[in-house]
Amino acid sequence: MDLMQKQNKSAENARIYGITQIVAGGAILSLFGAAALVSRVWAWFTHRPGTFSLLLLLFGIAAGSYFLWRGIDNLSTAASYRKVRQALGDSKYIRLADLEHMLGWSRGQLVKTLQGQIRRHYWSEACLDAQNSAFMPELSATPYLPVDTGDTKADEMLLGANSRIHDLMALQFTIQDTQVTNLIEQLLVITKQLYGYIHSNPVKARHGNRFSDYYLPTVIQVLKDYQNLESQGVQSSSILASMQQIREALPAFDSAFRQQLDGLYQDKALDISVEIKVMQNTLDDAAFSP
Repeated sequence: MDLMQKQNKSAENARIYGITQIVAGGAILSLFGAAALVSRVWAWFTHRPGTFSLLLLLFGIAAGSYFLWRGIDNLSTAASYRKVRQALGDSKYIRLADLEHMLGWSRGQLVKTLQGQIRRHYWSEACLDAQNSAFMPELSATPYLPVDTGDTKADEMLLGANSRIHDLMALQFTIQDTQVTNLIEQLLVITKQLYGYIHSNPVKARHGNRFSDYYLPTVIQVLKDYQNLESQGVQSSSILASMQQIREALPAFDSAFRQQLDGLYQDKALDISVEIKVMQNTLDDAAFSP
């Protein structure tokens, strides 16, 4: 079962659950209402206070109303999911402005609805961008790396890294030019390798400072500029020239990232060389000892 089928099944299950809750709520209201009526009539005939019948009625109203509210809410959310899914089609990215136009919803209503669908797992992996301007149904907001090394410097770096990895992945979805998206795929591989190494070796976090503070944020900003230029309705000569300039810089981005990763592993290679040298010296000393 592919991702879309799982998402559709979740929505269908929610719809069935909503119907069940509405039926249950109606049944509870009817049952306790009837019980309260019988109790009240009995109290009237026996000249007893009708406290019990009042409690039954209040409990029935509270429980039945809760189930009715939950059921209606589930049906409404499932229906809104189907509308968004139909508008989205097979797209991996859509601007909220386009969804507003297609669905006739306000931005606030749309954001609240999508957040509710994500929270209820109607979308297995999905998120809104930081500006609430785009929806990506196959991009999870879950951090790529856990921030749990115990090293304050490393954890701060990994926290920022997760955000920037997410930015790169979002740009990969939103940019249409395959030449640029292919580069982003390579940059993601290198970035994940570099931060994966730091996660496993937190004491080496300082070696990733230049990459984290300069290379990665600079490249992300340039790619965001490209995405903004690409999304313009009118491609003027100046816009096309700027986009071409960025495309020509792509090999330099790739080279810079690879050099940063290579530098990190050179440091690891030096550590290994030192460890081997120490072990060889130890073995030599042992060989000459009586």
